[in-house]
Amino acid sequence: MNILKSFLLLIIVSPSALFSMNRNRNLLDAVRNGELQTVQELINAGADLNQADNDGWTPLYCAAWKGHTQIAQALINAGADLNQADNDGWTPLYGAAWNDRTQIAQALINAGANVNQVDNNGWTPLYCAAVYGRTQIAQALITAGANVNQAADNGETPEQVAERRGHTQIVELIRKQRFGRVKFAAKRK
Repeated sequence: MNILKSFLLLIIVSPSALFSMNRNRNLLDAVRNGELQTVQELINAGADLNQADNDGWTPLYCAAWKGHTQIAQALINAGADLNQADNDGWTPLYGAAWNDRTQIAQALINAGANVNQVDNNGWTPLYCAAVYGRTQIAQALITAGANVNQAADNGETPEQVAERRGHTQIVELIRKQRFGRVKFAAKRK
């Protein structure tokens, strides 16, 4: 049955549409493989910059996840959607935060990525950075206006999760933002 559907699709779909589908698949493959020159050629040929795979991964999300800084910048410069989420609600900024890709996170922030976008579990990019101890990314997000008080669906704020996981530098960054100072005296009983 699948062979018949494929054959009918080939008959119905025009050759230019087939070329376009191939070009879009090749863009995601080139990004996954870190092939900057091929990515640039496909961008110039008009590949869909926001075409997602079955998991919702776009070329920009993939570049952020894998740490392909030059490819991410090329996609940003070409106009890729900075805030297109995957099936879990994660944007390229989450992929950068999860994998500690500071340069890519900063490029996304500088280009206007939403620093407060919420995923399917109520996480923000700052919450993600707090969970995994990504201090530089947390600093960049806070500087860009990330909401330090936004709780995830579990009710926990970035400060609380950072404190629970022992990421004291992130706790201090958040407190500095909230209270205007860096160091805190020990809690008094």
